[in-house]
Amino acid sequence: MLHNLILAVGLMKDKYPEIKVYVPGMSGGNGKLALTSAYAKYIDKLIKKYNLENNVVFLGRLSEAEMVERMLKSHAVVIPSAIEGASLVLREGMYLGCPSIATFRGGMADFITDKVDGFLYDFQEYPYLATRLDELFSNPDLCKSFSEKAIEKTEKAHDRKTNTDNYITMYNTIFSE
Repeated sequence: MLHNLILAVGLMKDKYPEIKVYVPGMSGGNGKLALTSAYAKYIDKLIKKYNLENNVVFLGRLSEAEMVERMLKSHAVVIPSAIEGASLVLREGMYLGCPSIATFRGGMADFITDKVDGFLYDFQEYPYLATRLDELFSNPDLCKSFSEKAIEKTEKAHDRKTNTDNYITMYNTIFSE
């Protein structure tokens, strides 16, 4: 949930006054939040309460190339979801080698091995999220390790030959029965 990421950033602002959170969507593309729902209004209220107006940027719709570019410039990808299936944003971030933090929800724990190639946390525990972000910001070696291991893992998971062979085997099994 975005609000928990905002709360985590609020805890970190004194130590990292220049911290930026880039949020795809939720904007007309002007960098500002579009107040189109009660949740957006709540997010706006939190941003103002914690004086994060210059720290949270709403990106609007991004093309594939723009999303890749944004991830490659980022220090971390955070998926703060309370409900999530298989997060493509997480998979993309890991594939690009962006250190990743995600919640123990849906299939995300299948993608990240906690403290090996990323961090996992319970979506409600925003102080824990802030601690994990601080670890990444203050430890370039950890970021490099997470990046290398995430790339290795996702390259294996997306290997075309292996995946093609697995599909052929699966279909042959189905057709033979």
